[in-house]
Amino acid sequence: MTESAVTATWMRIEAWYEAQGISDLLNPGVQPDVLAETKSECGLELPADLEASLLRHNGSEGLSGWPGGELLSVQRMIESWAMLSSALSSDDEFADEDAGKDADEVDSGAEGGRVKPGWWRDGWQPIVANHGRLFLLADLNPDEQGTVGQIIGFSSDGGPTDALAPSFTAYLQSIADDLESGDAYVEGTDILGTSWD
Repeated sequence: MTESAVTATWMRIEAWYEAQGISDLLNPGVQPDVLAETKSECGLELPADLEASLLRHNGSEGLSGWPGGELLSVQRMIESWAMLSSALSSDDEFADEDAGKDADEVDSGAEGGRVKPGWWRDGWQPIVANHGRLFLLADLNPDEQGTVGQIIGFSSDGGPTDALAPSFTAYLQSIADDLESGDAYVEGTDILGTSWD
């Protein structure tokens, strides 16, 4: 079910990209053996629907080309995770007075018991980046009322926000809905007019 829902949704997105003449902004899928090897070497955990998506399209090209920023490739996911997990636990430009505190001691922008409190958690995997400061994360470590694989917002200035979609599939479907709504348009290589930009 997961793979077929992801495939069907990607077909809708691909049709829109083709109609705009920007299909080249979607990378080809990662090879299954490369994905398996990368996951093993880096200890990368991904929800099944996100893995299915990466096998179809290994991210988007550059800082634009996707509503809200760059849909990350496997390699860019690893790079972004490493940057966030190290920067947000150290005393540098990304950190604030909460740096170094236990995650449970730090208040975040998240409400409602779906996202665990704290500045940074193991189990948060970047999937979309906007200039290295705003991210969408797959949350593999949700709070009691959350769901594994939910999509949460994250700012390097303000920390996590609440869950924005219950799964990667739901997020991808909302992208397809936005693109098909008639409000989305392309400016250069930026995709604007969606709820995610």
